[in-house]
Amino acid sequence: MSDHIKPLSALALFKAVLYEIHKVEAPSFDLEEFNHFVNRAQLEYANRRYNLFEASQQLTDDLRMLVREYDYVPSNALTPLVPGLTVATQTAPLPTDYFHCLRVKTYFTVGTAFECYRVGDIVEKTAKRLTADMQGYTEQPNYYARPDYRRPFWRIQQNTLFIKSGRHARLALSQIELEYLRTPKAVTLFQSDVDDPTNDVSQPLDWPAYVTNELAKVLVTLFLENTQNARLNTYPVVAQSIPNQMGQPAPAAGGQAQPQAD
Repeated sequence: MSDHIKPLSALALFKAVLYEIHKVEAPSFDLEEFNHFVNRAQLEYANRRYNLFEASQQLTDDLRMLVREYDYVPSNALTPLVPGLTVATQTAPLPTDYFHCLRVKTYFTVGTAFECYRVGDIVEKTAKRLTADMQGYTEQPNYYARPDYRRPFWRIQQNTLFIKSGRHARLALSQIELEYLRTPKAVTLFQSDVDDPTNDVSQPLDWPAYVTNELAKVLVTLFLENTQNARLNTYPVVAQSIPNQMGQPAPAAGGQAQPQAD
């Protein structure tokens, strides 16, 4: 994070949450509950901001620390550690920290000269997202609708990125550039961090300090929903737009964990 933007720390967020809890006269809120709900709150907040990403510079700034770029090239003996692009099927594995896709660019290498391209030229195209209804349309025998190197599409299925760019006799897909939002880092605040509030050595979060109040309100809302607190009616409802991606069971009222469903 740039030097002039102060990062938010886990301890600072914990203090803000305690303040919000006190305002709504909610049940006591302990460290274990914070460590659970802070990770759910991060995912919820990131998901909500993603829906408005690039709508304004402010929203872009809020998520800038989560933006990553990932380059795929065909794996070979010289690049054994590079995430492999399987040219035959035009597929590539998603990064392990993938959260949301922002942009996909494709690069094609010309093998046989044609039109305005020489051998070895690189043709760069931005792919469009292939929705379920569009997929059937692109499979129609319509030259202007089917995928082509001039009209590539991308879609994600399970943990794989698929590129649809048709068949080419003169050029081949040689690289994919994926710009995406990564999953926010999991947060753990330790008791020793809380015991020494004057010397904040707690974990820095992926968020700038100026979003403290917004993130705290998301966390408190999730906590109030979980405890079925009547004060929730005076708090904005947080849409449950994401699953529990941290793989943690939600604690019931009183901090006891509920069993996970099969």
